[in-house]
Amino acid sequence: MKVFFVICMMPFFLQAQLSYTPIVIGQCSGEEIEFYTFSLEGEGTIYSTDWNVNSPQKTLLIKDTGIYELSIGMLGVGEEIKRQVRLTSFKAYTDTFYTASLKYNACICSPPAQNYFLCGDDPDGLVFDYYHDGSVRAKGNFSKGYIVDSLIKYHRNGAVKYTKVKLKGEKMLDGVPIPLWEIKRFSEDGKLISHYNNKAEFDKDYFENGRLKMVSHFSGKTKEYYESGKLKSVINKKGNKKTEYSEAGKKLVVWKSDYWTEEYDYIQFTETGKIKSRARLKPFIGVGPGGFPRNHQDVVTFVEGRAK
Repeated sequence: MKVFFVICMMPFFLQAQLSYTPIVIGQCSGEEIEFYTFSLEGEGTIYSTDWNVNSPQKTLLIKDTGIYELSIGMLGVGEEIKRQVRLTSFKAYTDTFYTASLKYNACICSPPAQNYFLCGDDPDGLVFDYYHDGSVRAKGNFSKGYIVDSLIKYHRNGAVKYTKVKLKGEKMLDGVPIPLWEIKRFSEDGKLISHYNNKAEFDKDYFENGRLKMVSHFSGKTKEYYESGKLKSVINKKGNKKTEYSEAGKKLVVWKSDYWTEEYDYIQFTETGKIKSRARLKPFIGVGPGGFPRNHQDVVTFVEGRAK
């Protein structure tokens, strides 16, 4: 019996581990970047590294083979590497990626700065940035580091990824002139992902099917939608109020926050519109748009413990 046990278990013990290691190279310096974070997401499972300045984690151990969405962050303001990776066997996988040469610098200062650097220098004139294989990553017209009219970024397949167009005029914010922009982001297959316009004062996100997912107006009102196009919630920041609806159009929940105590009045309704439950809730750590909890269903289990 002991011999049979050893023979049957050997394949399990000898099975190689599945691991993934992305190597990130700075395109300007040609040297490996030490500090970054990354994650792999596939079929409801997310693997991610822990951020540690002294000992950054560079490798993830993966339980199962499959197709994963890779996301590498902490590379600079607005820069993130996203790719699909296929892990088909139990072995150690390594991929090499290169950062952009054109870097965005957002300075929270007075006046605020939104300029760019090209390998540490101020880009001037018509500027191109390239992927390591020579395809165009970005192009824009600059003057001493600032966009003159537009900046366009591209996916690796050549499709437009991002457009940033400077609009005429400017707005004053606390006595500081703010430039006006229209910014759009697109998927690799050309679908609009988001649309921002600070002249028209709105910010929009879209589902893959092209329908509106969220629209936030600078006046203080935000609307969220189901993928079917039905209204999901309305947030009114001026009244510190959020109302959630079912996909059938029934009112589910009303949140109202107290500006001074940061506590929430929580009212849940039945399908017939009657009050099902209500509570006074203490502040939440995780919040969604407008400072309200993202989903009332995630909160219901905590109502008794948090209610006064």
